[in-house]
Amino acid sequence: MRVYKEEIFGPVMPVLAFDDGDDIAAMANDTEYGLAAYLFTNDLNEAFSISRAIDAGSVSVNAPFYACNLPHGGLKESGIGKDCSKFSLEEYYGIQRISIQNA
Repeated sequence: MRVYKEEIFGPVMPVLAFDDGDDIAAMANDTEYGLAAYLFTNDLNEAFSISRAIDAGSVSVNAPFYACNLPHGGLKESGIGKDCSKFSLEEYYGIQRISIQNA
């Protein structure tokens, strides 16, 4: 289905039901994008396992969640960097180490 393989910024919410956690992660990862994923389940152990297997910048379980102090941004072709957190600054600077031994 095209609706779960592309980034759609609009009032669209595809809902897919699964019985196997491996199938969920495989389908979620079968795209070049990885902005966000949302899981709804009563099994929090399985939710944690599936969340770690999904290649998305944000995974929310049982409710959408957004906070200004949490990094927001995608993986793969879903943008560069993380907005809304201290991690966003990393896109603007480089780290350099200089070591000098006094002769």
